[in-house]
Amino acid sequence: KKNRARGGFVAYGAGPAKRIFRRLHIPLRHGGQSVRGLSRIMKRHGDVAYALIAAPGWMTKTEINAIEASKHAGIKTIVYVDSWADERKRFGHPKKGWQKRLPDVFWAGDKYEVANLKKQFPNIPVRFVRNQYFKNEIERYRTLRKRSGKPTKILFMSDVVPQSHVLLEVLIRELTERKGSKLLIRFHPADDRDRYDALIALAEKNVRVETSRESDIVKDLVQARAVIGAETMALVIAALCKVPTISFAPRSVKTLLPFPAIKRVHRAEEAVRLI
Repeated sequence: KKNRARGGFVAYGAGPAKRIFRRLHIPLRHGGQSVRGLSRIMKRHGDVAYALIAAPGWMTKTEINAIEASKHAGIKTIVYVDSWADERKRFGHPKKGWQKRLPDVFWAGDKYEVANLKKQFPNIPVRFVRNQYFKNEIERYRTLRKRSGKPTKILFMSDVVPQSHVLLEVLIRELTERKGSKLLIRFHPADDRDRYDALIALAEKNVRVETSRESDIVKDLVQARAVIGAETMALVIAALCKVPTISFAPRSVKTLLPFPAIKRVHRAEEAVRLI
């Protein structure tokens, strides 16, 4: 959307992308997930300069199938990565033949992931390309913050990992001892909202618990005096907006978020004390 004036862009997607692109007023054609369907798309656009593909996720094979379809069509493939994990696993490592799924070029939007990719894929070019999403969210946060009152809520960012449930349980228990505490829970798109119902019901009257259905994370962030959660991308956005941010992960879980502004703790009780 930022660079559409520089050339012709055609976007395909499926799943949650449809809702997000609609909200951002970006035209999106249905892409499907099958190799056959994606191959037809690539053949239709055989004259493009490259196919820019989101980093393969863990829930679907859409991106992997798109990479394979691009290769079969002879189109240069670029994968944009915005996490800081062992990226090789996204492509099937250590299974035999996983390297055949790798793109021609990697793009990344921060120095930490650029270094991470260069280390893991020394034979593939890595290019820094600004994470426009991060930039947009920071600018919008600053604008909305000027119009908002003093933030009073603790914003809990859920995730699909088990420690997310543990952290919320301790958080609610500890906050019951602080009269007037306000807790806002924002759910990860892939998380099961229902698994927290019992914990929320146990909250005593001293804790005011709200659950967000806001699609715009910035509108939740401007209400937050602190943000706490397990390791999730939402914590990075909070930290970049300079909201006090705390990440909880047991010692057995490898820390993935390399941003110094995020305070890391290994015990849920310690996380709560920092609020």
